[in-house]
Amino acid sequence: MNQIAIQAIIKIILDFLCIFLTFWAIRGVRTEVWLKKNHTTQGQILYIFVSIALGYNVSNFIFGLITSSRNLIFLFE
Repeated sequence: MNQIAIQAIIKIILDFLCIFLTFWAIRGVRTEVWLKKNHTTQGQILYIFVSIALGYNVSNFIFGLITSSRNLIFLFE
């Protein structure tokens, strides 16, 4: 039970970290060219949703990779 709780905490921290890093990385891209004039609110919401989607997928990839590598020890038992 304790291991499940630790995994859940690590997953939540990893999710937020990846979402933050994705948001930070997207802010470096010049996307205002793609947006219409005077639609800044919609552009900000788009930044947030794209950041959440990409960050969540990156986090799932990293967590899956860690989980799979931890399960490799069962192959050699």
